Amino acid sequence: MRNNIAIIGAGITGIMTALSCARKGARVDLYDMGEIPNQSNLSWAHGRLWRGIHDRNELLQRLAFRSQCYWNEMIEFSDGYFGRHTKSIRMVNDELCESLEKTYHQYNIQYEINGKTALLQESIIKFDTDKKNAFIGFDAILLNAKEIYSHLCSEAINHNMISLHRNTIININQVNERGEIFIEKETKKYSKIIITTGTPLYKTASADCVKKFQVHVDVHIDDGLRNVIRPMLDMGDDNVSWCVPSPNNKVLKLSASNFAYDEKPNEIKVTHIREHLLSLLKINYSVVDTHVSIYYEKEREIRQSSPYWSFTNDNDIVTVSSCDASLFKASPALSEEISNYVIHGDK
Repeated sequence: MRNNIAIIGAGITGIMTALSCARKGARVDLYDMGEIPNQSNLSWAHGRLWRGIHDRNELLQRLAFRSQCYWNEMIEFSDGYFGRHTKSIRMVNDELCESLEKTYHQYNIQYEINGKTALLQESIIKFDTDKKNAFIGFDAILLNAKEIYSHLCSEAINHNMISLHRNTIININQVNERGEIFIEKETKKYSKIIITTGTPLYKTASADCVKKFQVHVDVHIDDGLRNVIRPMLDMGDDNVSWCVPSPNNKVLKLSASNFAYDEKPNEIKVTHIREHLLSLLKINYSVVDTHVSIYYEKEREIRQSSPYWSFTNDNDIVTVSSCDASLFKASPALSEEISNYVIHGDK
């Protein structure tokens, strides 16, 4: 009997899982509350950063490394349009620097400390060099997230085993553990239901998730120095500021870990954050887009020790427990794991 699968949520994880299931012979109904591609989705971004080493998160590190080959092939297939390899910088104290050195040695990944890359970056962006080391990892890939997402959506749209259901809202009352979805008085039965939404819909997904409002700016760079910008994971300041350029270095996303709030910040606070982030730049820019993105994530302590997807006891419902932006880099491996489980029963 052919698998009949419903996937709720058409972000990068949902799209990749739909394609992976369809390639294994399953029929897939893909639902999203918006359009497909959904431009309000976290996948709709100028750039996302892949990196292999994730200190203090071995589960995400494993998924990221297993996804690396996929991203390399995408870059080669597109002749560099879908992304490029680069270096990442983080400002760290002596203890963390020593720990990172050991980890990079363990995985045989090249790195440097306080090298030329950091000096060039310092001419572009203000960051804290006081009692901090610039650790530069050679394991980064900048991904053209918006174009990758659009490309995969087009592939799903044209796949004869995938049916897309746009602008369809499904909530907890429309999903039950017998593999049934209720939509406008109609009941649809599936062998498996996979929930990959950014907003938790199902009780097993929502138990440990926290709603966050992240303030960030997309700065359109108008400067000859933009081509030497590198992503920074930690600028060494109290806010834990970070930046990620687009692969073509035309747009720079700026934010900070401490600019993620449990409640939506008011306009005054957003303006203050915008001004602070822009004050970090030493180069010329033109347009600035300010965003407050909503996402759900598990608290750091829980996220580091719990799996990224789970299934109900009767195995009919699979949920991705947290669909924040960090999962973009790991979506190839995550979608493969999920499709192997729902098709072949691999756990």
